[in-house]
Amino acid sequence: MALPVDTAGDSQPALVRNAGGGAVLTVAAGGQIEAEWDFVNDSPDVAGFHLQAEGLPSPDWATGVGEPCSAWAAASGSGCVRLTLTPPREAAPGDYPFQVSMISGGAVVGSGPASLILRVTPARVEVPPVMSDPVAAAETVAAEIAPNTEADGETEAAPVKRARKPAAKKAAVQSQTNTVEASVSAPSVVAESAIVTPVVMEPVNEPPVVREPVVETPLTPPPPVVEARPIVREPIVETIAVAREPVAEPVLESAPIVTPPPSVKPPPQEDLLPVIDYDPKPRREEDEPHDEDDEAEPAEPSIVDPLDGTVIALCPGETKWVRFTFVNDSAQERTYILDEDRSLELGWISLVQDQVNLTRNGRGEVSIRLTPPKNAEPGDYPFLVTVGLQGGTLTPVSLVLSVLATPAVRLAAKAASVSVGPTGCDVDFPLTVDSAGNADTAFRIAVKSPAARTNAAEPAAGPEFLYETAQWRYLFDRELDTLRSPASGRAPQPISIRLRLRRRGIWWFGFRESHTVRVSAAPVTDPSNGGKPGNTVDLTASRWRILPFPWFVFVPILLLLMIYLSGGASSLEVPGAYQDEAGQYWVVNPAGEKKDLSLHWKAAPLALLRLTGQNGDKPILSKVQVGGGTYDDQVAVSNQDRKVTNNYRISRLIGGADRDAVVSFVFTRGDTPLLVTDAVTHQPLTGPDVNLVVPSQGYARLDLRNMSPQSTRIDWWLTKGLQDTSPFQFSYIKNSGSIEQGGVEHWLIRRNPNGPAGAADRIVFVTTDASRPVVSVNLTSGQ
Repeated sequence: MALPVDTAGDSQPALVRNAGGGAVLTVAAGGQIEAEWDFVNDSPDVAGFHLQAEGLPSPDWATGVGEPCSAWAAASGSGCVRLTLTPPREAAPGDYPFQVSMISGGAVVGSGPASLILRVTPARVEVPPVMSDPVAAAETVAAEIAPNTEADGETEAAPVKRARKPAAKKAAVQSQTNTVEASVSAPSVVAESAIVTPVVMEPVNEPPVVREPVVETPLTPPPPVVEARPIVREPIVETIAVAREPVAEPVLESAPIVTPPPSVKPPPQEDLLPVIDYDPKPRREEDEPHDEDDEAEPAEPSIVDPLDGTVIALCPGETKWVRFTFVNDSAQERTYILDEDRSLELGWISLVQDQVNLTRNGRGEVSIRLTPPKNAEPGDYPFLVTVGLQGGTLTPVSLVLSVLATPAVRLAAKAASVSVGPTGCDVDFPLTVDSAGNADTAFRIAVKSPAARTNAAEPAAGPEFLYETAQWRYLFDRELDTLRSPASGRAPQPISIRLRLRRRGIWWFGFRESHTVRVSAAPVTDPSNGGKPGNTVDLTASRWRILPFPWFVFVPILLLLMIYLSGGASSLEVPGAYQDEAGQYWVVNPAGEKKDLSLHWKAAPLALLRLTGQNGDKPILSKVQVGGGTYDDQVAVSNQDRKVTNNYRISRLIGGADRDAVVSFVFTRGDTPLLVTDAVTHQPLTGPDVNLVVPSQGYARLDLRNMSPQSTRIDWWLTKGLQDTSPFQFSYIKNSGSIEQGGVEHWLIRRNPNGPAGAADRIVFVTTDASRPVVSVNLTSGQ
């Protein structure tokens, strides 16, 4: 295998990659060459890598060294560092050995410093442009320096400068120049009107097309220039006679003598000006000369003649072309071959050209192509290739294919569109994040902004990620997590994530609304996801409702409808209380100063009602009720008041349809027994319901006695008396009264002479005796 031959000038590329020990870097003095080395971060943490150059004549010759020029890489990441060599123009040609080391964390990476040679060639010499036509140059200079002469008040026109097109490349200069001879005749006497006036030709005012000067070598000395004089011919004068009119004699004057410009000696070769072509017709690209030796660089990444032990770093799915070049320096045709040891798996390596036949002094190459699959696990894969002359001893070259870790994720949604309604404000999307690379990775998931940049070279138009907008909030149950393989050789387990879109603000109008977001997941160390698609999903959240406006807008409308369309309550009752003939309710239970009140009413379900209560002129209750219902309360009655009467009313909210209830609350106690006795028979009447016989003649007497052992009175109220049409009459009666301790109240009852005979009636009274607060006396007719 022949090593690459270093030549001076521009034969070596401006960028050399992964130069090994003994490599020669060729550059002209004052020029520049760059060298680049790849690295892989094998540590579990982020690390920086930088170059250190030693042995150069001056530190100014090298740039890109030292820690300030470090390149950083995450765990299992890769990158490159670059060294730029710029020898000054005054540097002496020759070889300058120096050493380059790659440093990371204060230690040298690899086997140690690489010994390189910087070969400086002489600086380039710029050749000034030389005109190929010295005669044209001389005429141009002569025309520019010729003085203007005046004759008879008229200015003589300067000679027009000719524009010449540049000669073709490598065209020979003509050896001879035609000599212009002109004879100048003596001036003749002519009429003034016949004098020939030189016409001054104005140059066309067009922008000149400047062509590059053509350098012609060698330059043949120009022949002598013969002075040229203009030929002045004698004009023909015609005399026209006009009848009956005098003809003026022409005035004869001498014609001006045109003086030719003096001869000018051509300037030296180094002072010649470049020839400018004023041809406005542009040249086509195919008319431009091309160098047939120029060859296009291969578009596929390649490495030429790698040294033994070279590490070739590739990401899964990438391709690199490995080429080995040969030069046949023998007089016979030779065949060079290449083979590999099958260490790599099938499909990872392929023979592009395994042999080449070269004639004498012929050049050629054999090559292989490395292509690790997309699912290749990161690691180093050594393999061996053998190259050399067929039939001779083959040279083994040990190479290492380093598959880099390329973390990437894939995002999927269980449903791309979710609809909720009519009252829900949250829309949930179940998401799944899976690994799309060949390594464990921590990832981040977020809602991507529509204004985020799509090209890293362009400036960002806004924030890259969004967390909320004016109408929506984006809530993830977690934004960061890690895809981790459970065991070696097994893929990481997918991770489930929930995204909740929550509506903000008020949705004023419409039956349905929707919102679309773009959710993206990417490794935290590589936001580009390794260039792999599938890490972004578009989600659409929809909400619907029955009404085209918010519910709180409908509430006032509903209230108005209920107010105007609903009726009032049909009744207002006090269950458990005694109701007299006038409709008044008497609440006597329980004993003590607190009485339980329970109001019941019936109404339509959507009827809006107002329940009010008053004690005399004092309001004690005001509540809005919807439809039928109940109202429970406790009313305090003191021992001094003995009875409290409240008026309750339920009506429509806007008024009308009143229903009233008068409720009296009576204070009762158990230590004031009341004895009811039939005074005629002297028999006590016990229980809440007693019988009393009224004789046809005379009176029936009912005695009420306070049997309290203490000085406590008993109050009573007659709730049902005797009417004028009743069969019985009171001889003496009061509607209410009080009985002190040991006192007696007598009621005298007789037959009503105007009433029906043999009829019965009833009287009812309420007392403060808790043992029988309501007493009903049934009256019957006797003999």
